[in-house]
Amino acid sequence: MKKFALFILLATCLNVSAHFAIRTNTDESKGLISNVDFAPLQLGIGFFDNAQLYDGKVNTFVSAGVLGLLQNSAVISFAPVSGVSKNYFLQCGLTICTETNYLLTFSLINLVKDNYGLQFGIGNISTSDS
Repeated sequence: MKKFALFILLATCLNVSAHFAIRTNTDESKGLISNVDFAPLQLGIGFFDNAQLYDGKVNTFVSAGVLGLLQNSAVISFAPVSGVSKNYFLQCGLTICTETNYLLTFSLINLVKDNYGLQFGIGNISTSDS
């Protein structure tokens, strides 16, 4: 039963991350507050427009999301599904889609384009164009 539950969880996370990776342009993610480059705290409830406190192009220190986050960069971020272009320190969640990881991602499924740090999870995928 545990193996079946793990399979369902992994299949769900892979399916969510496969659809989530399509929308990686953080400049198109609109938040409630616009025209801010840095915010100490980003809060969000999902990926659709106006579901985050700040626009997706914001750089933050701490980010937290109920369902997910989509933003430019973060030092620390926590969300079940997280899409941060640049992770500078720690990123935790069930599924992570990141362009550049500089230190640590901790998730069931880690999808990272350029990895310069560590990935901890069941499924860790790193790709690079170079």
